[in-house]
Amino acid sequence: NGQGLAALEWLAAALRLFEQRAHRRGRPRCVWSGSLPLPVSPSSARTGRGRAGMEEQLLEMRRVAASRYQQLASSEAATAPPPAAPPAVVPAGPTGPVELVVLSYNIWFEFERTFGARMRVIGALCDEGAGAQRPSAVALQELTAEERALLLPRLRQAGYTLTEQTDTTSGYWCALATRAPLGPLRDGRWRPFSCGSMMGRGLVLGSAIFAPSGKKASSSAGGHGAGGGVHFGALSGLAAARAEAEGTRGASPAVTQGTRVLLACTHLESFVGEDMRAQVGKLRRAQLAEATRFLAAEAVRVGASAAILLGDLNWDDKADGDARDALAPGWYDAWELAGRPPQAEFTYDGRANKMLTHSFRNRFDRILVWTPAAAAAAAGARGGRGDAGLSCAVQLLGKEPISGQTLVKPFKNGGGSRTLPLVPSDHFGLLATVRWAAQISTAVHAAAGSAAGGAVDEAAGARRERLPASAEGSGGDAPAKRQRAKAPAARGGARVGTSADEPIELE
Repeated sequence: NGQGLAALEWLAAALRLFEQRAHRRGRPRCVWSGSLPLPVSPSSARTGRGRAGMEEQLLEMRRVAASRYQQLASSEAATAPPPAAPPAVVPAGPTGPVELVVLSYNIWFEFERTFGARMRVIGALCDEGAGAQRPSAVALQELTAEERALLLPRLRQAGYTLTEQTDTTSGYWCALATRAPLGPLRDGRWRPFSCGSMMGRGLVLGSAIFAPSGKKASSSAGGHGAGGGVHFGALSGLAAARAEAEGTRGASPAVTQGTRVLLACTHLESFVGEDMRAQVGKLRRAQLAEATRFLAAEAVRVGASAAILLGDLNWDDKADGDARDALAPGWYDAWELAGRPPQAEFTYDGRANKMLTHSFRNRFDRILVWTPAAAAAAAGARGGRGDAGLSCAVQLLGKEPISGQTLVKPFKNGGGSRTLPLVPSDHFGLLATVRWAAQISTAVHAAAGSAAGGAVDEAAGARRERLPASAEGSGGDAPAKRQRAKAPAARGGARVGTSADEPIELE
């Protein structure tokens, strides 16, 4: 029932903070009491034995919460109407073009004392965008527990619903937020890369209904409501149980009032030093290829009129080659579709970002767009042409220093520090206005499905991946995950005060 689900959501939020503090600092800041027994004293929590006991009890609480939610979901499902038929292959929706504004932003996990000022500005940028171009979807990378606590109320106030990466053992993660005219993500979930990752990377994804003004969209996942909502993804078992329960009920008939859009956020493998550049670059190419193949097949499966992948790709065109060679058919780069504007090229720019102290610049952050028509055109379908009606406009956000705020940054080799202007992040936000034709023919959609090739089978099995091993008590591999997540810190002598994605500074 509603009270039971609300209680479990609260438990998820509380456990998220507790686990983050325990894993990142080696001990909790507080001890559970009352009706949630966790008999670990502050002194015993500092010992390995205390931490092990704490982790065992956290895993047991996860199992109990996930099991209880499954019972609640089953009880509700027993009294619910029969599930609706799966969405048609050809998405229903407006016959005219769709225009959607999206934002990708790496918000930087470093320098905790600056989080308050930076999250205040980043929250405003997520809400206001640029002039009339207000985003309806925001993809965040390098979100930490402390940043989340500051940013989440601002996102909720702006009407966003948040879906997050469930594997947060690295200390920072990805999140995807939507608001009207997009509905909340249906079947929102975290999917780790099957090709592998040393840093726990993957996709936060889900589909949402785009309902322009005057249209009414709803889904079984519920609406945004006045203040937005939250999926507490850190409690993997509960989040997966909820996704599993909601994802099997199908969409309500009202869903056909809009057009479905598949959205995904990612953070591809980061640079960890010259000695591993080739290995990491190869892994990064495999991750991009897997992401675009999977998302194209998933878009065909759910009947989406478009798929949009946003994130920090960490892509270096000189070292990694042309990213287009790794893309599945039908994918286009928003910046290239916009005519490659030079003022929006470098999302990481040591020359323009006054908070950085080097001259390195790159187009790390990208927004990629796929449509069935573009895929059919790429596959040589009759009537296919170039980008098949796709168009984009792009611009950078967060370039100006925050008034009255500075960053004291230590020199890497010790011996003092320097005071720099504080900018919202070491990356700039990438804002894109994407336009495409929502209504397509059955023949074009069939051709797009053929273009997806073997990836259709991969997408068909995606539903089996929505229940992570943590729901079955996966905490046994947590230490290995933490060890893997430390890889970014080993790059090029990086230390506290430098981002894992930040190139070596020139003092």
